[in-house]
Amino acid sequence: RYGLVYALPLVEGATWNESFRDTVVLMGTDTVFLKDSVSGRVAAIEDIETPAGTFIQCYRVETHREVEAAEASFTADYSEWLAPGVGLVKRRTGTEEKVLTGYEPGR
Repeated sequence: RYGLVYALPLVEGATWNESFRDTVVLMGTDTVFLKDSVSGRVAAIEDIETPAGTFIQCYRVETHREVEAAEASFTADYSEWLAPGVGLVKRRTGTEEKVLTGYEPGR
């Protein structure tokens, strides 16, 4: 499915929600109800240093996701830093952090 990831324009303090509900048929016999909800907010505008360089005035987007399917469910919270004109330069989920390691302007 396609859904809202970021609500543009990114403005500090902006919030959004997206919810998807459907019924999925598994193996032609089992019907499973699926709910996938995402909420996000632009928490801050910050400068970020990565191995690829320093990125000025990045949008820190904090996201909360909840998925329910049959008897299984999970939640996830993560933060992403988006640099204007570049894109995603850092992502933090729980104990894992990923950063941009290389960048060539104009490519």
